[in-house]
Amino acid sequence: DFIEKKAVPTYEETLDERDAGSVRVKTAADGTYKASIPATTADHDYQVIVTVGDPDGHVAKLTTYANRHPWSRYEARNATLLATGSNPNDAQTFGIGDRVDVTMHDPVTKQATGDGTRYLFFVAQRGLRSATVQSAPRFVTTFGRTAAPNVDIGAVRFTGHGYVGTLHFGARFRTEDRRLQVDLSPGAARYAPGATATVNVRTRTSSGAPVAATVVLRAVDEKLFSIGAAQDDDPLNELYASVGSGLVGTYVSHRNPRASNGEGGDTTGGGGDDREDFRDSVLFQTITTGSDGRGAVSFKVSDDLTSWRVNAAAITSRLEAGSGSVLVPVGLPFFIDATIAPEYLVADRPTIVVRTFGTDLKADDAVTLEVTSTSLGFASGPIRTTAFASVGVPLPELHEGIETLTISATTGTGAGARTDRLTRSFSVVDTRLLRTRTNYVQLPSSSAFSGGDGLTTVTVSDASAGRYLSLLTQLASDDGARLDSGVANGAARALLVSRYGSAADSFGPQTFVASRYQGPDGGLAVLPYASSDLELSAMVAIVAPDQVNRSRLGDYLRNVLADTHETRERQMFALAGLAGLGDPVLTAIRSAAADGELTIRERLMIGIGAAALGDAATARSIATKLVAAHGEQLGQEARLRVGSSAADITEATALMAVLGAALGDQRAPRFWAYVEANPASDRLEVLTAIAYVSGTLDHLAVQPASFAYTVDGTRTVVELQRGDAFELGLTAAQLGSLKIERLAGTIGVATSWREPVRPASFQADPDVTLSRSVTPGGAIGTADLVRVDLSITFGPQTASGCHQVTELAPSGLAPIGSLANWIDPDSGEAPDPGVVMPYDQTGSRVSFCAEPTPTQRTLVLRYYARVVTPGNYAWEPAIAESQSQEGRAALTPATTIAIR
Repeated sequence: DFIEKKAVPTYEETLDERDAGSVRVKTAADGTYKASIPATTADHDYQVIVTVGDPDGHVAKLTTYANRHPWSRYEARNATLLATGSNPNDAQTFGIGDRVDVTMHDPVTKQATGDGTRYLFFVAQRGLRSATVQSAPRFVTTFGRTAAPNVDIGAVRFTGHGYVGTLHFGARFRTEDRRLQVDLSPGAARYAPGATATVNVRTRTSSGAPVAATVVLRAVDEKLFSIGAAQDDDPLNELYASVGSGLVGTYVSHRNPRASNGEGGDTTGGGGDDREDFRDSVLFQTITTGSDGRGAVSFKVSDDLTSWRVNAAAITSRLEAGSGSVLVPVGLPFFIDATIAPEYLVADRPTIVVRTFGTDLKADDAVTLEVTSTSLGFASGPIRTTAFASVGVPLPELHEGIETLTISATTGTGAGARTDRLTRSFSVVDTRLLRTRTNYVQLPSSSAFSGGDGLTTVTVSDASAGRYLSLLTQLASDDGARLDSGVANGAARALLVSRYGSAADSFGPQTFVASRYQGPDGGLAVLPYASSDLELSAMVAIVAPDQVNRSRLGDYLRNVLADTHETRERQMFALAGLAGLGDPVLTAIRSAAADGELTIRERLMIGIGAAALGDAATARSIATKLVAAHGEQLGQEARLRVGSSAADITEATALMAVLGAALGDQRAPRFWAYVEANPASDRLEVLTAIAYVSGTLDHLAVQPASFAYTVDGTRTVVELQRGDAFELGLTAAQLGSLKIERLAGTIGVATSWREPVRPASFQADPDVTLSRSVTPGGAIGTADLVRVDLSITFGPQTASGCHQVTELAPSGLAPIGSLANWIDPDSGEAPDPGVVMPYDQTGSRVSFCAEPTPTQRTLVLRYYARVVTPGNYAWEPAIAESQSQEGRAALTPATTIAIR
């Protein structure tokens, strides 16, 4: 036992099977049968296989087991720990002060009075609370105030020759005792767009008595609930969410034998005034109800024609909680609906679709429409149509920038006349193929600051922290299919926001969803459909545990640590990962650190785990010994001599840099300099990069600095304190006039911008070919479901692993359908195992992970799209990026599609 530092006997057994004979019988008229085979006098176990067939050759088979003795391996399976007098299906919840009465049942190994049987009962909640040894199988305790939200009661029976257990009983708090009744009622049956709505609030205890409470209210468009993009709050269950027992593992002195061979667009609203305010959320506010439990909130609704779901989450000082919701409808008797894509390319020639609706309309009512745009210099003139009918309005030539349309509609005459006017905007871009560029200089600098034709972000910081801006900006902009890329992307964004004051939305949309990568066992996989990877799981637990389900990841790592069949190296990685999650494994970490048999990789991970738990002494001792025994100075770089390959040296040196950075060791930058100069597989490992930068930033000394910047002739002085950074967003003209003077301290300036990428700027990848096919071919109907297939072929020299393939659907189509991890609920398999589905679809961007195998060098990547608007649209190339060389890619030809 490497943790307890002692030798513990273990046993293995093999099962030898022997044919005990067979017998043929006929069933009775009711289908029953009876058969027997003589059993030997020895206590053997029997596997009984029953086969039945019909005259047509159909066969059914059933396997069962029989024996003449209790099978010791299953003693614990037959034993139970239940509430006294209950059955396993009874749900057991308890109020404060309730009696908890449980009994351990062991029907296999009978207990006789005075036979010396002893029972151990223990109560645990985030650690062992109490333990009792007694001769009776019945245990009684009280569910006290500290027992909420739950406690774990464990039981072990010593039979005189062995153990039965550990068995567990979960005693949960009866949350209904503290559920608040939260009632909401709107002030009116319906509101007009832009009006001020009122919602009345009433809070009561579970018994119905009024009570003062703090209430958080929010109003969200009902459509988001319909598509699963929003959900109601449940503060009570969140407040009393279960906590762990705190017991990492249990063991017994007599271990059970193990068998060596196993066992067998809301476009609605208005009413005469322009409708141009469209939002998905219109309220987020906290109020406190009075002693009568009553309160109210008023808010202005937007121009959306929808129902707003107002959700209230309430809590009292006695930790009572509850929630409620109500719909606040917003509508008009006559309104316009327009189908317009949010973005078009300059080359597109779209046709928008306009319809009119309303409770005051009949199907044959005459309607007059008109579409105008000052920015486009466009006026459609009067368009005659009827209510509820769709009208296509072709748009003129588009120009890069923001275009605005105003759509007016009238119907009826005299007192029955109705009007509505809708204003919508959309963006027009030259291309969607963009890349992020960064540049960093340390002041003073005589050269102009680099930037793009659009908006450039300028970040000024002390030079010690500024040197990492370029790397973090690149990681925050990269959005690959791999888990490590997604985690690094999120961690880099968080560092840029918290450390450098960057705007959270300045890096483009983040498509990474960690739940796609977490398997049924709680472990993390490098790709959404791959098996759990322990080393990756441990590094994520250390670097960014809050991006994944910590509880499930912890269960996975604990299972690896407890499995005696796992290798020591894997258990060390699991132990370090648990340290990253904050599990109470410090004793185990220190014990492992004292083991002189650990390899360099194992010692590095244990050191990083010790640093994560705050045990700097243990971590520093490991780092010092490793550098002394295996460190090597190479000018301004340093490395660890380990293994026989360059990749092994780089990996160990990267972990050494991470460990040193976590300790604030001044040698860490030298190790990292070697990693940057000798990256494994022509690229940095992004998780170690984030871990290194994060640790380094945590230990950088605060350097008060000041500078002055001048834009358009206006000079401003900025004082940087507490490691703060200062950020500006400048146009190309403003950037040209920018001057920055260092007044005190050391100043670094980083600029970042996004710029278009022309397909011709990519060097053709000779090892990969990519093509696109569309069904239906030719002109596409507005009601068609469009299937897009990308065929990618890998040559013999192609690098293994995941190749990022990005498709940009044209503005007239919207990607829909299943993602890579979709499984047919009936068959349990993917719809077409030979087709790769996208791992992400965000807006017009469709992302695939294409991974060749030795036997499959051509893959079909498929997605589906629906029609948004008719017209003629440019379809930009799909891109398969090279893994081995930046600027190299395989592209499909650019084309156009017509939607009629």
